[in-house]
Amino acid sequence: MASPRLFAARRPGLLSWSGWGLVAGSAILVAGLDYGIAWPLVRQQLVAEHRLLLQDDLAYLHGQLEPAIAQGRVADAQRVVAEASVRPDTLSVVVVDAAGRIVAASRRSWLGASWQETPPGRRLPPSDMAPGVPATQVGDAADAGGDLVGRIGVGGGVLIVERSLRRVEAAERARLRLQAALLGSLCAVFGIGLLMAVKRHVERRAEPLIHAAAALVPAGDDPDRHEARSRRDPLETLGAVYDRLLDRIGQERLAMQRSADEMRDLYEHAPCGYHSLDAEGRIVKINQTELDWLGYRREEVVGRLHVSAILSDSSRAIFDRRFDAFKRDGILRDLVLDLARKDGSTFPVMISATAVVGADGQFVKSRTTVYDLRDLRRADRALRASEERFRTIFDSVSDAIFIHDGRTGAIETVNRRACELYGYSREEFRDLDVGRLSLGEPPYADADALRLIEKTMREGPQCAPWLARDRNDRLFWVEVSLREAEILGEPKLLVTVREIGERRRAEAMQSQLASVVEWSRDAIIGWDLSGHVITWNTGAERLYGYDTQTVLGMSSRVLLPQQDAERMFRLIQQVQLEEEVADFEAQRITRDRRVVDVSVSIAPVRDAQGRVTGVYSVERDISARRRAQRQLARVNRALLTQGACGSVLLRAGSVDELLGEMCRVIVETGGYRMAWVGRAESDAGRSVRPVACSGNCSGYLDRIRVSWADDPWGQGPTGTAIRTGQAQVNLDFAGNPALAPWREQAMRYGFASSIALPVMAGGRPRYALMIYAAEHDAFDLAEQQLLQKLAGDLGYRLSVLSEGADSGE
Repeated sequence: MASPRLFAARRPGLLSWSGWGLVAGSAILVAGLDYGIAWPLVRQQLVAEHRLLLQDDLAYLHGQLEPAIAQGRVADAQRVVAEASVRPDTLSVVVVDAAGRIVAASRRSWLGASWQETPPGRRLPPSDMAPGVPATQVGDAADAGGDLVGRIGVGGGVLIVERSLRRVEAAERARLRLQAALLGSLCAVFGIGLLMAVKRHVERRAEPLIHAAAALVPAGDDPDRHEARSRRDPLETLGAVYDRLLDRIGQERLAMQRSADEMRDLYEHAPCGYHSLDAEGRIVKINQTELDWLGYRREEVVGRLHVSAILSDSSRAIFDRRFDAFKRDGILRDLVLDLARKDGSTFPVMISATAVVGADGQFVKSRTTVYDLRDLRRADRALRASEERFRTIFDSVSDAIFIHDGRTGAIETVNRRACELYGYSREEFRDLDVGRLSLGEPPYADADALRLIEKTMREGPQCAPWLARDRNDRLFWVEVSLREAEILGEPKLLVTVREIGERRRAEAMQSQLASVVEWSRDAIIGWDLSGHVITWNTGAERLYGYDTQTVLGMSSRVLLPQQDAERMFRLIQQVQLEEEVADFEAQRITRDRRVVDVSVSIAPVRDAQGRVTGVYSVERDISARRRAQRQLARVNRALLTQGACGSVLLRAGSVDELLGEMCRVIVETGGYRMAWVGRAESDAGRSVRPVACSGNCSGYLDRIRVSWADDPWGQGPTGTAIRTGQAQVNLDFAGNPALAPWREQAMRYGFASSIALPVMAGGRPRYALMIYAAEHDAFDLAEQQLLQKLAGDLGYRLSVLSEGADSGE
């Protein structure tokens, strides 16, 4: 029979074990019920969401692949397929053409194979994958197992995308298991708390009995060996497990949020526009790309604007006709419309759309992809212009050009010169062989021509003399050049035919002309009709500093100032219109950025048919002559000014009259921009006060500060002239750092250069005469000397007038 102490020690242990079992069973039961009820509902929603997501991706890929496949750009289609295969849940992406051949796939080893012969790894039923699927279809894979397959017609074939839901389902299962474990843990915590409360209650009730039973234990018996073995606190373990569960749930939630953010960013900033319309045509969703195109904010559009508000008038009528049919058929492909921005301007787009229907089969909303066609139209116009330009070049060359099929040798096309040389039309050439265009006898027979063609295809370019025959059986010698070329991926033979007699005459003439041009001291430049350099002689190299290899092909805008470049284009147009162009003088810019004055003569360049193909300009350096003319004009200006001011010096009766008349005569007679006289004051700041002014001085003198002190405001020409008694010449307001305090106002009033002349009165500089010109480098040495003499005469007259005023005369 067990002792009372032993019995008392076992009761709590027995109660704990039964309690642990009850708590664990309850937790497992709650977790199992939660997981069993939630998983079927979550999986159904997960599959539905991924079906819609796959539909959206199919519509997007259709928009990317349709133009590429329609235009034969297989490399672009393969690039789109490769980008779409990056998703970790994508098993395969395949584009099958109408003949059942794989043209683009996520595995390059499938390219070119038949779909039935080389299906993707999932081995889907060939009947379901046949080309020609009219609309988006999404369904389960043939072997089920959590995979989805979507297909949509593209370029006459079908696009097939297979995705696995296993990883997504595994993540959702893990999340639900964690959720169930968390719920079970909460149940266990509650049970443990209840169990501990019951245990403490039993122990408190049993404590008196335990103490009473302890008195009955024999003295030799150790009561401690009957104590229950200690156990680790289960709440500590449960808390650690709970923390790990919370961390795992947080990580899964963060990963899901990151994936959702990436999908949202991909939608908002895709290179194409996306929007959705409800059954009434109202915009219910739109991405940021399309909002940027239209110039609206999201709150101005979503739920507020009808789609007609962003369409031009003509496009609105087209959309109204097609929208009802779209809601009925569920698909809209490659509809070209004009979208209207918020500011009223329009731009072209191409839209493709699929319909989203409800469980009742009724239209719910559209998923519309919008492609900006502005770049495409510009590229198309550029391509057409390039094609026309090359066709013009092809027909404008002086040699006859034949393009032959590289395999059969048949004539495919010829240029205009070939028609003129042989007398046949382009259509007639296609029915002729080489033998009909030759002597027809060895060594100029059809067999000899075929051997020459084979040698070209085998060894490379060939050149040989040939005895040709035209429509009227006229025989003439030509030089034939053969070269293999690849045009649009096909081997071709390019044959150039040049009549040797014309070439020799042209070479002799060109040699003579080249000798004259090369040894001319003048610059002789050939320009094409677009204003680019095509010839450049030694005289041009000496004058402008560019060597021939550097300048060929250069635009006239590099050599000519802006105004002369525009004049050159007008002159070229005049020459094209057979109008006579008189000689003129202009300016040119050398390689070291110097500006030189030249006299220019223009003459047309004509081809053999007399058409103007360019112009020649003969340009002679007249910089020295122009400098002499400008210098003479400036000296004459200074002499006129000095002569007119002499009468003022004799006539003026007061200082104010003298200074005012001097400024007026300098501007009106001398043609200077402005003239003013400043008096050196003896105040604390040693300021210079304007006492007379004429010309463009309204407001200028009020906005500037001038002194003759040794401070920043006294470092200009006026203050320096008064302080030093020496004339100060400023040849460039824009480039002279000493004039920084006055530069902005001077440039605003049109002053480019100036001279400051000290006016000596009473033996010291009392005044400064400032003269401004509108051109740079206006005051050369001769002009400076004349103006300094004028300032000296002015100072002498001021002294006489000041002495007369002091004596009362």
